[in-house]
Amino acid sequence: MIQVICISGGTEYVETELSARLSAGWEIISMETSFYERQGNLSKETTVYLKKISE
Repeated sequence: MIQVICISGGTEYVETELSARLSAGWEIISMETSFYERQGNLSKETTVYLKKISE
């Protein structure tokens, strides 16, 4: 069976979650970073899709 998950959010959150998932055997399918203006400040959000094959 193939499991697919999505992690999305700020840099620190995504880094923490991604590190844990990669250590648990997950593989990155795709990664995208979006930049947008929020209340006059530039913000960024990263979205990562991961997969894990289990028997």
